[in-house]
Amino acid sequence: EEKITHPDNVKKIMPQAEAHIDHFLRVKLVKSMPVVGMFVGDKTINNLKSLFVTELKQLFPEIMKNYMVGLQEDFDIEKIVTTKLSAYPPMQIESAFLKMFRKELITIKLTGALFGFLIGLIELVFILLMPH
Repeated sequence: EEKITHPDNVKKIMPQAEAHIDHFLRVKLVKSMPVVGMFVGDKTINNLKSLFVTELKQLFPEIMKNYMVGLQEDFDIEKIVTTKLSAYPPMQIESAFLKMFRKELITIKLTGALFGFLIGLIELVFILLMPH
């Protein structure tokens, strides 16, 4: 949410928004209301565009924030993942897990065996050195 509403991201979007506003004021507005087009010149269009862009810069972060809140409510990631995982048989998940982490599991097993051996040796030394 913070990244999307960050001012730098708003700046990235503004040229495209400004182009759309310009097209709306110069083409669509004149097309739908020809009388307005006769009285509105470049200076007025530029002033209107500037006002719209300024308003969008203030409005856009709030719109995106509200949109993100809606997305978070609509998409419960935990529920989606749980549903997807429950659709697979446990054996299939286990085999996929073992394939992905084979090297790590072997390393863990070997490390455990090495530590077990070392602890056993230390115990043996203590037993042999202790007086009976």
